[in-house]
Amino acid sequence: MSRFINRQIAKLDKKEHKMLQKKSSGFVQKNIDSISERLEDKIPQNLRDTLENAFEKAFRLVLEKGTGVIEKTYSKDRAAFEHEINDFAVDANKHRMAVRKYMKNMDRISRNSRIVGKGLSFAEGAGLGLLGIGIPDIPVFISVMLKGIYETATSYGYEYDSPQERMYILKLIQAALCEDEDKYLKNHEVDRWADDIRKKHWHGDLEKEIKDTAKILSDNMLFAKFIQGLPIVGVTGSLFNLSTYSKVSEYAALKYKKRYLESKK
Repeated sequence: MSRFINRQIAKLDKKEHKMLQKKSSGFVQKNIDSISERLEDKIPQNLRDTLENAFEKAFRLVLEKGTGVIEKTYSKDRAAFEHEINDFAVDANKHRMAVRKYMKNMDRISRNSRIVGKGLSFAEGAGLGLLGIGIPDIPVFISVMLKGIYETATSYGYEYDSPQERMYILKLIQAALCEDEDKYLKNHEVDRWADDIRKKHWHGDLEKEIKDTAKILSDNMLFAKFIQGLPIVGVTGSLFNLSTYSKVSEYAALKYKKRYLESKK
């Protein structure tokens, strides 16, 4: 089975490399990026500061008090049980076709979660955008994003509520949303942190990770939240919500799957 696992990791490495190199594509996304770049300089500094503070407060709120609420929106116990069944089957089978089957079951759970999450993130942005609400919906959006990550983590057998796993999630979000060379550095940091957790000699500062994540996320969504605060026009913010959610959820799915496979080597 080790040869199969190594081949799967190699495939994920290639996918990860493409993801890190990927630039904005598509007519809609390119136009959004162009408009965003022209208007960002016109957004006042006090709004930038307000947005960053709002993301910080939202992360603290959701991480400290929102996990239980999020877990009520899906069956954590069922997802964990399904993982245990699939994981047992992976360990018990030596034939690669059987292993592939049970790995696909894990992938399916994660994929279905992403599909639902994309719909929720788009609907949340569109609905609140029509009402002219920008800043107040941030805890809702973060909850949707974390819900998707939590489900993905569970589908591959990982917890998410310990301090070290919370920091892993925050590092995931940072790596998914940062740009250019920073993306490679952050990606390496995610891998190193996962290895530190495995070796049980991790150390870090959760508050610092919250601040760093809030900064990257607020910079990434600055234009979106600015226009989302404008009635009717704000519906465009739903596209940013969807884009941001997609980047984070797809990257998280890749990293959790790779982390799982590495544990089987």
